[in-house]
Amino acid sequence: MHYAFPYNFVYWEKVNSHKEIKEKYYNNILDTQNNLKKNNEWVGELKTSYNNPSLNEFLYEDYFTSNVIWPYFDNMLVEMRENIPLPVESYISCSWYNLYNPGDFQETHQHDKNYARIRDKIHVNAYCGIYLLHLEETNKTIFYEEPPIPCSLDNSGVNFNTDFLEEGSIIFFPSGLSHYVLPAKAKRCTISFNITSVYPNTHIAS
Repeated sequence: MHYAFPYNFVYWEKVNSHKEIKEKYYNNILDTQNNLKKNNEWVGELKTSYNNPSLNEFLYEDYFTSNVIWPYFDNMLVEMRENIPLPVESYISCSWYNLYNPGDFQETHQHDKNYARIRDKIHVNAYCGIYLLHLEETNKTIFYEEPPIPCSLDNSGVNFNTDFLEEGSIIFFPSGLSHYVLPAKAKRCTISFNITSVYPNTHIAS
């Protein structure tokens, strides 16, 4: 018998209906550029809807979530089921979009892994996702596993470059995994989101 702690990973998949989704949303996102600002909490110069909830309402609609997020999130849970605890349910706790112009980047960061007890369940900000809605160059997202790395003699950490991922790909990863975006050389638009997963109370120690 054993108990396996969750470990960091990156999961990706191509969204089947990407062409239709981009046609439905991308131009509308571009039309909001004048309403977007740099997030002063971030070092990067990209413009984001992160602090403008009214612009993000469409990201919670059933059409978007059922075509972009949930089928692929379920696939991730199936593929990773031997390595992560399976939630009894999950929901989107935060979603926003980002527009990059040449020179824009995003510094190394993690997403908060907050949790709360609600009745007999634990709600954990467990996973994050990135949907590559529009790319005019190779993907610039890099994931970083900070040292020390178990069973490794290299104490410099590990970078995982996702430059092979094409427009229309969706990426899932644990909220505690560090990641960053290299300076863009061309226009780029991504949609980011946090997923809160619900677990039985026994999954987190008191």
